[in-house]
Amino acid sequence: MPFPEKAITGEYGTMSEFRRKRGMQPHSGTDWSPAGSNKGKTPIPAVARGTIKLVQFSRILGWVVVQTAMDKDRKVWYIGYCHVKCDTHGVNCKGGHDGSQAVKLKVGDKVNAGDTIAIMGNTGVASSGVHLHATASLRLKGVFGVTADKADLKKLIKANQGVAPKPATKPTSVAPRVTVATPPPVKEAPKPAPVAPPRKVFYKVQSGDTLWKIARDNDTTVDSLVQLNGLKDANNINVGQMIRLVK
Repeated sequence: MPFPEKAITGEYGTMSEFRRKRGMQPHSGTDWSPAGSNKGKTPIPAVARGTIKLVQFSRILGWVVVQTAMDKDRKVWYIGYCHVKCDTHGVNCKGGHDGSQAVKLKVGDKVNAGDTIAIMGNTGVASSGVHLHATASLRLKGVFGVTADKADLKKLIKANQGVAPKPATKPTSVAPRVTVATPPPVKEAPKPAPVAPPRKVFYKVQSGDTLWKIARDNDTTVDSLVQLNGLKDANNINVGQMIRLVK
């Protein structure tokens, strides 16, 4: 666990009243905000051994660093550390430059559990204060996707804490032997896979809404909403207007 559980301020998959009223998806990651983190000096430790796969700025998630991590079953996960501080422009950096100016790590670097990934920050429009928003996905781009593309990082860490991955199996030659055939075991019918909740297509503008707020709450961007809805002025939307969120 990168920080104590008592420092968690947002659990994966939770649906607050704020989110429910606005038709938002459940929380897509785990948020930590340990004591003193508001000073912008709190280092974020890697949760596992792995390789840096991405350093990128997202309008929603700010500066994001993604590493690989292998679980006990040798399944490779992508762990995203979001809203991190920019080494050049500080905790509230707005992006617009190369990742080499934001964090010391670069794609291809190897990290061990506990190594510093970056400093906790407040980058990206979805952040309202210095904290770490961490996500886990089986796909690299899933780190930026909807909740259904991700997993509960806290549970993933607990399930693999102190457990080394299984060794890779190697083919071995075995002397032939005579065996007595036995009837195959009766297999249980597979359980149906969980169905991801449908993503909201339209949003009805409420009093006090702005386009960037709608984009933030629905994990999209202002540019995408402007293009989807043919808006000429991103600052001119009306109460009751239906805004398309996805194609």
